[in-house]
Amino acid sequence: SSTVFYPSRLVTPVLKAANLKVKLLSSEAPGSASISISSDVVAPLTWLVTDELGKFSDNGLLLLPNQPRVLTFEAWNHTTFSPSSLYDSLEVYTVNNQQPWHK
Repeated sequence: SSTVFYPSRLVTPVLKAANLKVKLLSSEAPGSASISISSDVVAPLTWLVTDELGKFSDNGLLLLPNQPRVLTFEAWNHTTFSPSSLYDSLEVYTVNNQQPWHK
């Protein structure tokens, strides 16, 4: 058996609401789009959801204050993909906020 000793009481952290900024960046490759996302506070779990079929270069992010992250979305169907439709359907969730960010 093992004994675990915590030098202080474990508490649930209080997270401030995150003010998210999401920008659609210019896209150079067909069938892809780049998105910049940032927060004014630490957002320990942030994820993106869209109606578009494809994948993000990263998801389930740790956002640090005022340090933008640039993600690339790669569409599965390059011929019908539109960066503006990606941005229009994009929702960004974070454990800090009760409601997702959306355009």
